Amino acid sequence: MRPLSLTLSAFGPYAGTVTLPMADLGRSGLYLVTGDTGAGKTTIFDAITFALYGEASGSNREPGMLRSKYAEPSARTYVELEFAYGDKTYRVKRTPAYERPALRGGGVTRETAKAELTGTGLTQPLTKPTEVTRKIVEIIGLTKEQFTQIAMIAQGDFLRVLLASTEERKKIFRQLFGTERFGKLQERLAAEKRALENRRQTELTGLRQYLEAVECPPESPFYGDLLLARADELPAAEIPGLLDQLIAGDTAETEALDQELKQLAEQSSRMEQQLGAARQRAEAQKQLAAEQKALTLAQAEEEAAQKAQQQAEAGAERQKALTDRLAVAREKLPRYAELERAMLAAEERGSALNRAASRLEQMQALAQSLTERRGKLEEERESLRGTGETLARTEAALAEQDRQLEHLAAAHRLWKAAAGAETELTAAQQAYLDARTAYEQERQSYERVHQAYLDAQAGVLAGTLREGEPCPVCGSRSHPVPARLPEHAPTQQQLRSAQKSMNSAQEEMTRASTEAGQKKADRDARRRELFAWLGTEEIPLEAAQEEIVRSGTAARVEQTRLRQEKARLEASRTRLEVLEKRELPQLVSQLDQAAREEKPAAEERVRLTGELAAAREGADKLRAGLEHPGQKEAQAEIRRWEEELESLRQAAESARTRLETARTERTACLSRIQTLEQQLAGSDPEELPRLLEGQKQLREQTAALTARKEECAGRLRSNRRASEGYKKHSADLAAAEQELGWVGALSDTASGTITGKEKVMLETFVQMTTFDRVTARANIRLMAMTGGRYELARREQAMSLRSQSGLDLDVVDHYNATRRDVRTLSGGESFQASLALALGLSDEIQSAAGGVRLDTMFVDEGFGSLDENSLSEAIAVLDSLSEGSRLVGIISHVDSLKTRISRKILVTKLPSGGSQARIVTDDL
Repeated sequence: MRPLSLTLSAFGPYAGTVTLPMADLGRSGLYLVTGDTGAGKTTIFDAITFALYGEASGSNREPGMLRSKYAEPSARTYVELEFAYGDKTYRVKRTPAYERPALRGGGVTRETAKAELTGTGLTQPLTKPTEVTRKIVEIIGLTKEQFTQIAMIAQGDFLRVLLASTEERKKIFRQLFGTERFGKLQERLAAEKRALENRRQTELTGLRQYLEAVECPPESPFYGDLLLARADELPAAEIPGLLDQLIAGDTAETEALDQELKQLAEQSSRMEQQLGAARQRAEAQKQLAAEQKALTLAQAEEEAAQKAQQQAEAGAERQKALTDRLAVAREKLPRYAELERAMLAAEERGSALNRAASRLEQMQALAQSLTERRGKLEEERESLRGTGETLARTEAALAEQDRQLEHLAAAHRLWKAAAGAETELTAAQQAYLDARTAYEQERQSYERVHQAYLDAQAGVLAGTLREGEPCPVCGSRSHPVPARLPEHAPTQQQLRSAQKSMNSAQEEMTRASTEAGQKKADRDARRRELFAWLGTEEIPLEAAQEEIVRSGTAARVEQTRLRQEKARLEASRTRLEVLEKRELPQLVSQLDQAAREEKPAAEERVRLTGELAAAREGADKLRAGLEHPGQKEAQAEIRRWEEELESLRQAAESARTRLETARTERTACLSRIQTLEQQLAGSDPEELPRLLEGQKQLREQTAALTARKEECAGRLRSNRRASEGYKKHSADLAAAEQELGWVGALSDTASGTITGKEKVMLETFVQMTTFDRVTARANIRLMAMTGGRYELARREQAMSLRSQSGLDLDVVDHYNATRRDVRTLSGGESFQASLALALGLSDEIQSAAGGVRLDTMFVDEGFGSLDENSLSEAIAVLDSLSEGSRLVGIISHVDSLKTRISRKILVTKLPSGGSQARIVTDDL
């Protein structure tokens, strides 16, 4: 995969659109990605990775974070990459999901993730992000993780690998080599081992619980064996037989008790039959006594019934008198009905008269009230005339006040812009003063270092003089008094560093001066716009603000007053319309209606007065000669007499019936007594108690046997459950112990916990194997970079069998034939070793991927720690990577690389914020 063109829009630090024609960098060799710190050098590789896979190269950068904070709201964030793979070319364009300020109104707008892939190797474009990513992996042959590990050599990550301990290196390799699945396998095996151990313990606990549940009476011959089993002193193989013997004994005892209970049940059945007959005779004896007592009561009742019949016959005269009274009272009932109708008619005429009089009074009062209301409404109508003209004048004044407020609001916005520009100008001027002070300090520091460097050159030259060899300055072969090198003379590297700091400070001062000038021009333009709008001469901004605020306050007060006046006038206009169109016409109509209805009401009252007097006179005539006030009282008196008459009749009938019943009951009692005496002839009074005592003894014997049987049956059920459970758990325990044997051995092996063996976990072993291949590939680079001096070697023997091992790293020094810990390397040597490791990993992953064409690589930072010789060797190694058709980009800000490498991608920060990038070659 070789990039041909890369376009970034509002991506990372790049606020605008940047297009890099990467085909101009050639097809092979080295090029440099350089520029200001934090300007966005690594972002270029992020953009390539995002275009291909929809993710940045770093795990700490989510796609939603790729939107440039410097971009305008209207700018679209996307990355477009054109690349070649073999003889085919492809173009992929991606947009991340992000939020940007809305172009209209407030709030934010959500942009969704998009992707599009076209190319000569495709029959049609792909437009779904997941489809595009899947196709990219198919074309290149690498996943995102593989691509970033092969194409992006992050030297800092491998410096951590180089200096880490076994545990730290294991965590790093888990991510680099993808060995987490082996660690999960270790954990799964350990978890299964723990589960099997728990299962075995559970089965053992279950066996003990089932033995504790076994029941055996102390008098049993097997009781002692059971105690031995519970104490784990009886062989496990004999316990099932013991349980079977206990069950067999309880079974035999239960069957014997069943036979005895069956015999007792037969005896009880025969005794129940005898008791039934005895109870019948005892019951007949009780009935005889009861019938004799009932005969005495029946004879007494017969005598009382005869006396009651005599008393009823004495009330016959009273019945005749009541019958005559009832006949007279019933004849007068129709006259009471006529009286009630006459009284009701008089009451109706009185009620109607009252209603007519009340209605006449209401109508007269309504007419008076409507007349008064009409006068008040006419007065209100007169007071509201002229409201329309006043409302029109108020609306015109309010519109003028609104225009004045809009003018003042625009002026306030212009004032805020001018005040903000004033603040920014002050900050820019202060930044310029600070930058100028910093520049002066750096310039003075450089001049001091430069002067000290010049002063030390004589001493440097003197250090190269040899007696008998000519001086390069004067040619003399004798050097009697050579100059001495000062103790703290600066080196050329320190001089360059001081000069670079001075140049950076000067650039910052120039940038700050330019920005201050721009801020001043912007401030002046804002002020002119403000006072042109106000139409006044320029005055201090504070005074202008006070005038705008004062005028605005006064205008808002007047606006509020006019709005209130407008609302009041609109309400008055509406009220006038209601009076003229609805309320006054309705009132006139109501007055006419009241006048028309008053005369008929007066005539109605006179007519009802005469009818009431006639009705009262007729009622008085009907009332003469009647004993009761009304029909209701007369009917009540009749009902009392009828009830008394009926009571006398019922008493006579009841006395007759009572006498007949008493005589019948006495005869029946005599008959039943005779029958019971015949049944009881020759019976034994002591038979029933004797039979009950025999029944009690049988029941006690049955209860005792039943209790013994239930006890034995319960023990039998319990022992059967215990036996079944014990045998099942014994089988489960054997299976668990068998499985634990091989799972435990496998877990101990994977976890590296076998006693007496080196503690190497499965994941570590896989990492060791991969690490050996990576180290072998890395040593090819390291030997070249160190002139054949250093070689990396994994430590084979752990320091202790008690700790995890396998990933410790040593360095072999071929100059002195020693082997030591890799952490003893110097800073430059550590960089060389870590770079070699990174390249070795890239080679290993690319080899494992198989058939992958990767025509471009990036190496990120770390070259600043190398001296000139080491840097040359590192560049030579990297240059060897580009042999054939591979392009290698070095991301660095080391100055010496700028002179060594002609092709560059130059990344710079812009004064307005954001960054810019362009391709530069020394040939152009």
